[in-house]
Amino acid sequence: MRSAITFILYGLSLLLLLPATRLAAQTTPEIVSRGKQATALVVAESRRATGTAFCVDPAGYFVTNAHVVGKAGDSVKLVLLSGEDGEHVVSARVVRVDEDADLALLHYSGETQLTALETGTDTALFETQEVTVFGYPLGTALALRNQDYPNITVSVGRISAIRRSQNKPAAIQLDAVINPGNSGGPVLDAEGKVIGVVVAKIRDTDLNLAIPVSELTTFLARPDVAFTPPSIAVSQRHQPIELTVRVTPFDRQQRDFKVRMEWSSRADDRRNLTLESTDGSTFKASVVPVLPVAEPDLLELVARFERGAVQGLVKDSMITLDEHQTTLREIRRISLKPDGYELELPENRRLNGSNLQGLPETVQVGDQTIALQLSRARELLLAPPADGIGAITYTLIVLEGETELLRESGRIILQSDLTLPNIAGNTLLPLGGESPFPAFLEAGKETLYESNGLRTKDRNYVRTRSNTLLTSDFTAEVVFELQPGEKNDWGNVVFIGIGTVERAAYDEPQNCAYLRVTPLHVNGDVGLSNRPVDSGTIIGKFRTVGPHLARIRRKGELVIFEVDVDCDGPSPDDFSRTIPDIHTFVPTLHEKNTHFFFGGAALFKQVSFQQSP
Repeated sequence: MRSAITFILYGLSLLLLLPATRLAAQTTPEIVSRGKQATALVVAESRRATGTAFCVDPAGYFVTNAHVVGKAGDSVKLVLLSGEDGEHVVSARVVRVDEDADLALLHYSGETQLTALETGTDTALFETQEVTVFGYPLGTALALRNQDYPNITVSVGRISAIRRSQNKPAAIQLDAVINPGNSGGPVLDAEGKVIGVVVAKIRDTDLNLAIPVSELTTFLARPDVAFTPPSIAVSQRHQPIELTVRVTPFDRQQRDFKVRMEWSSRADDRRNLTLESTDGSTFKASVVPVLPVAEPDLLELVARFERGAVQGLVKDSMITLDEHQTTLREIRRISLKPDGYELELPENRRLNGSNLQGLPETVQVGDQTIALQLSRARELLLAPPADGIGAITYTLIVLEGETELLRESGRIILQSDLTLPNIAGNTLLPLGGESPFPAFLEAGKETLYESNGLRTKDRNYVRTRSNTLLTSDFTAEVVFELQPGEKNDWGNVVFIGIGTVERAAYDEPQNCAYLRVTPLHVNGDVGLSNRPVDSGTIIGKFRTVGPHLARIRRKGELVIFEVDVDCDGPSPDDFSRTIPDIHTFVPTLHEKNTHFFFGGAALFKQVSFQQSP
């Protein structure tokens, strides 16, 4: 009997102890208050997304999920003290994104007295451990009628599982009440320290996942690295430029950073650069973007005579046309006219005269030098020696001591600094960004607008509103920028042409005459075709990424397809093909079914269209 009474009394004593033990683990009002002050609502308007972020540094650094905010350099809104009396909305920049870890760092520089949360550790986490989660479930949907933004939601739950990889926490499973919108919110332990970042909800369950704080600590150990790739004009590619990289640690302590860069313009031009610093934060180096491959005084030449053409290299020289003098390097085209000569120079400048002197007397063709009377040529096309460079690739490497903190690769597209040729005389209109969409065009489904152009998705096309292109002469031009593709992505094709834009196999256009540009990683061929899934007649090839100009002109039954490679005006690398009779080439075309159209795997930057009365 006594043993039974003793057992009952012992059991009652345990029950009496349980509330006190649970109370000790509960989140205190101070922790809740600090968590609310440090947590912000994220509104990514360009992505039509909302989420949660929390402050990790009083200088204005916040952490959220990468899938909430997008890419580095973008801007998002942070709503501080959302729904409270002190609510205010600020703009924050996306400093860095790690898509693998699904973490992003934001920075807001307008306030220095922010409340930051302290990061804890995840080495001693255990199942059933109580945690507190802060965030904004369902984004702005829970705002009251008189509010633009909702109050914060604070949920208490427990760790239900710890998913491990290589004996380290890889994901924390929670049973707290979490919904879309909580993404990026902090998970705090009983001491108010961050032990995880909310990342996902398992659909149709009450289970949720958080990123362990050890991954966040690794993410934050990387300093803020700011590098803006320079704008490099094609004509300036052989002149030195200065590269600047700024490295700022979050703890503001002096650290031993080193910055290197791998720089490559082509297979035989790969360089390793070391950037120097005088203050340990700003690193600089001077570099010639593209090392020359030919003698600087040589030019590429195409000489077209009445009965043939010659292509080769000539030496630069001083040219005199009547009283005008210029160097051969400054000339893009020399045309023989009935009354003399016309010189075409950059920026659409032209010189006319009857007395032309100074042309080279020899042309280097391969390893031979031949004599030619170039003054008798019907047309001379001139350009600096083509080095095949449209872009530069680089890899930025930041180290602390011998430990690599950052390795990021990028591509710099060389920019044309010449006025784009325009035979019709009408202005090339920009596409994308804040520019008004040209009135003569109509966009297809899934047209994506970017800051410097537009893209078409799933082989949809942009086309002219007019379908009567065969009732009068016209000139249509479009500037497009090719992008590097994946080796296994054979479908990245560009289409530019005239016709019905009806689709056939693989959604390729039919009842059309069009340029079909295959991906650079395949062969870069440009074919003129009148059938779907058929390259037709190969008329040229692209070898570089960057901008190119396609032009289609109609003169009666004759239609001319022209390509200005690199958008550098008339030059030896351009190509064209003439269709003598468009009705014979595409018998299905008639006066009320023919549009100008473009689409496919390119960034379309500018367009012009002019139809004769």
